[in-house]
Amino acid sequence: MKKERCKNPVCGGSGNCDTCRWKKSVIENSSDSYEIVSGYSHTENSEAVGDVRCIEKKAYKSDGQDYYLAVDLGTTTLVFQLIEKESKKCVHTVTSLNSQHKYGADVISRIQAATQHKAEELRACIIKDLRAGIEKITEETSICVMQIEKMVLAGNTTMIHLLMGYDTSGLGRYPFTPVNLDMICESMSTVLQMENVTAQDIKDSLITIFPGISAFVGGDIVSGLYALSFDKNSEINLLIDLGTNGEIALGNKDRILVASTAAGPAFECGSVGWGSEMIETAALLLENGIMDETGLLEDKYFENGYPITYTEEGEQIYFTQKDIRSLQLAKAAIRAGVEILLLHYGITVDEVSNVYLAGGFGYYLDIQKAATVGLLSKELALKSKAVGNTSLAGAGRFLYDKEGTMAIEDIREVSEDVVLSNDDLFNEFYMKFMLFE
Repeated sequence: MKKERCKNPVCGGSGNCDTCRWKKSVIENSSDSYEIVSGYSHTENSEAVGDVRCIEKKAYKSDGQDYYLAVDLGTTTLVFQLIEKESKKCVHTVTSLNSQHKYGADVISRIQAATQHKAEELRACIIKDLRAGIEKITEETSICVMQIEKMVLAGNTTMIHLLMGYDTSGLGRYPFTPVNLDMICESMSTVLQMENVTAQDIKDSLITIFPGISAFVGGDIVSGLYALSFDKNSEINLLIDLGTNGEIALGNKDRILVASTAAGPAFECGSVGWGSEMIETAALLLENGIMDETGLLEDKYFENGYPITYTEEGEQIYFTQKDIRSLQLAKAAIRAGVEILLLHYGITVDEVSNVYLAGGFGYYLDIQKAATVGLLSKELALKSKAVGNTSLAGAGRFLYDKEGTMAIEDIREVSEDVVLSNDDLFNEFYMKFMLFE
């Protein structure tokens, strides 16, 4: 394959620009593998079970003691962490893709599939994935299932409805009414349909499933708020979970406003396919005048797009106007949602103490470039930090927190769901933030 000199005018072929780094990322991620974030930081749970980014994925020899299991059940991915009961150390991590992806990439697609007589198939997918993850944990660590004393699981409202076999039709139409948002405590054998496994074999293990706030702000966000100690803090903080469905939470121990907005695929894999590099490239093009504030590329790139790299098969990959539009829609939805919550809360950005960027996208996001393209205001960017998988962090914290149930209920009690589609100003903000700053 012919090596093409970098077209970035500020690079000159040095290989040190964002475009060249993106090329490297594209090549490294062009296989069937999918990097799943299991790490977290700046959370209460980091101290409790250690910084999981330092845990190597290797076989762990069991010594017969008991273990806990924390699980993040996402729309796209699942993460399992095995934690020693006594030492509170995370000793093994397993990740996988959610096999429901064949029914659609987002929760709306899954809801539609469920209402079209696919609910049992969707439920079977999740149960199979959870059982496979537990089986992989036991195989790679040489422990048996009965050593897992308890399990805590966090997931969005749709995933929990599908897992528990609830009717999802209320999630797909106004006023978006869930069947159950409360905390669920059931035996592992019941939830995972392990009829052929006796209670004694699994040591009467219980699964605790985090409660949700609304149809589109679920237990994964409650878990994140809990991991970040929103139940304890007097200062006002902002949590943004960047994924296919972007969730936003603003507040403190006395009042929390939450919202969900359909960010689209740009913050998951994107139409280009490599996540946060879309923002880095957009910022690069913007800073060098190759793209204007409306998202329009220079004439010579308008038709085919800006050339990025080649596939392993030698096919040229372009950053196209369609990709730019996808990014604009996603970042405008998130930015508009943040502005609406600030207005409803009655505060300015100056009164926000910290901005936590959660999820896989936020984990690798270049915060300054996010401000360049207008995903974050420049004021909020200065207060932002990536915190990784806070859904998993909250599940891990709950395993040891005797006051965890009370803390979670406190969070739910002070939380109010803001339906962005019902706000007259949302569309106005949305159109405004379509532009690149």
